[in-house]
Amino acid sequence: MSGTDLTVVPALPPPMEALKPLRKRVRAKVVQLEGTTQRIPVPIDKPHREWAEALREALGTTSNHFVDASLRRLMAATMLPGEAVPTTNSLSAALALIEGMAPENEVQAALAVNAACLHAASANVLGRLGSGGGERRTIMLATAATRLERAFHSALETFYRMKRGNTQVIRVEKIEIQPGAQAIVGNVNWA
Repeated sequence: MSGTDLTVVPALPPPMEALKPLRKRVRAKVVQLEGTTQRIPVPIDKPHREWAEALREALGTTSNHFVDASLRRLMAATMLPGEAVPTTNSLSAALALIEGMAPENEVQAALAVNAACLHAASANVLGRLGSGGGERRTIMLATAATRLERAFHSALETFYRMKRGNTQVIRVEKIEIQPGAQAIVGNVNWA
C-alpha cells in the first residue's frame, strides 16, 4: 500500500427521533379562602380525587397527611420576589421539581421537598440582588444566595445518594510500576 492509508468512517447516526412528550405534571392553583387571609392549593385541571392521587404519586407516598404537610411547607417557601404570598406558578414549579426527582418513599420525598424549598428561597434571594441598594446589602444577599445554592446542591446530592445507594468510584489515571515492584491487575474484592 502507498504511504496513505484509508480509514473507514462510520455512517452518521440516524436522525434523532421526535422527543416523547412528557406526561403532564401535577399542578396546583393557589386560592384565598373567602373571608380569611389563608391561602390553599386546589387542582387546576383535574377533579380533586385524581389530583390528590397525582400528588401522592408525585411524592411517592400513600399518606394524605404527608401530602398536606408537604404542600403547606412548599407554600410557605415558594413566594416569588415581589410577591407577599405564594402563587400558582411558584407552587406548580416546586411540584414539578419534586415530580422530576421522582421520590419513591416519604424519606426521599422529604428530601425532595427540602430541595424544592431551598431552590425557591435561592431564586427569591437572587431576584432581590438586582433591585439596588448599597454595597453592604448586595454583599449580604450574594452571600445568602451562595449559601442557599450550596445547601440546595447538598440536598440534591443527598437525595440521589439515597436513591441510588451509596457507591464510591475510584478512577485510576496513571500507574507506574518500578523495577522490582509487584502489582495486581484486575478486579480486587476486599472482604
